[in-house]
Amino acid sequence: MKNKINNGITWLGEKFEFDSHYFVKNSLWLLMGQVMMSLAALLATVFLANFVSQQNLGDYRMIIAIYVTLTFFALPGVGLALMRSIANGNDGAMKEAIKIKTKFSILSIVIGMLLALYFGIYRENIYFGLSILIATLCLPFIENFSLYTSFLLGKHDFKYSSFNAGLVKLFSAISVIFASYFYPTVVILVAAFYLSQVIVTFLQYKILLKKFPIQNNKKDEEMLPYAKHITYAGIFSMLFGQADKFILYHFFGPVVLAKFWIASTIPQEISRVIGTVSKVVFPKFVKMEHNHTTKKILFKKFWLLTIFLILLSLMYSLIAYPFFDLFFPQYIDEVPKSMVLMFAFAVTPSMLVWHYYTAKNNIKVIYINSMVDPVLQVTLYIILIPFLGVWGLVYGIFIKTVIMNVLAWHVFSKY
Repeated sequence: MKNKINNGITWLGEKFEFDSHYFVKNSLWLLMGQVMMSLAALLATVFLANFVSQQNLGDYRMIIAIYVTLTFFALPGVGLALMRSIANGNDGAMKEAIKIKTKFSILSIVIGMLLALYFGIYRENIYFGLSILIATLCLPFIENFSLYTSFLLGKHDFKYSSFNAGLVKLFSAISVIFASYFYPTVVILVAAFYLSQVIVTFLQYKILLKKFPIQNNKKDEEMLPYAKHITYAGIFSMLFGQADKFILYHFFGPVVLAKFWIASTIPQEISRVIGTVSKVVFPKFVKMEHNHTTKKILFKKFWLLTIFLILLSLMYSLIAYPFFDLFFPQYIDEVPKSMVLMFAFAVTPSMLVWHYYTAKNNIKVIYINSMVDPVLQVTLYIILIPFLGVWGLVYGIFIKTVIMNVLAWHVFSKY
């Protein structure tokens, strides 16, 4: 039986021209980890949808959107740059990455505290301001301790990196479930979500540091400039990446934001599962030669992935109504939006192209992707939302996905 499976994997690799044994072995661990995270997130979402008021749920999701925006100032490109450095054998880059993260996190803390004061004092929303403060103070710890996942990914150790990320998600989900059931207020939900991540990432960092010690002191002089390029290329993503949440919260209110989040939860979690592919292939992309043969292989993968993702989205459309009726009965009216968002979030074969050029340190393509994506998204919002309301936002995400896939195909043909 084992031989038949191995032969089947070998045949797939020969048929579609890729290292199938490497992919299956490593993607299996990442997929298991991501499935565990997605199931934990889904369970937490079920509790939030059924035990937390839509007002509090909308406020809670807004705090998370603010936190994600604040991470930009902590130089998020360090994680990917570190992965690239480790893949090239520069283990000493780990300590350097932590120093860089610590330094840049100071700006995130200052901005977060100012926002907390603004909402708590000027807007007289003490609980909202306190929630921002809690999330802000947790940010540098989560960002620093999480770097070891990038270290493991750079080492091609997908088993422990997946397990590491999965445990963080699992414990934060459990914390949110208890909070939503026993004391479903915004402050408690935010504290449960972020403090649990601080504790788990810290413990795992200490354990993994002993289990996987740094093998050499080689530093990577290119890591910081590369991290800055990746981060600054994402400045528009920072400004507009959470635009849908900000727009919904400001113009339509927290209840509408809560409904949109429920509609997008399943599509986004499925998208994250699919996104594990990019984590597996990234170290391989770093080592690949950029030539006609490589591009020919990736062209084939692009179209195979496109067909697979479209079929997956069609399958979701068939089960969406009974799924919502069972788990999210209060949000059954959001099913049509969820179906469209599934195609928008999941049908993204372009991720292969963008990760390939990121691995190749092609700064021009990195900037094209990072700037066009968010600007296009907000432009579509401006055009569609005044006419279609919340549906304008949904269609905007879908249209943007289609255009970005076409752009990725064009970029890959040209460069």
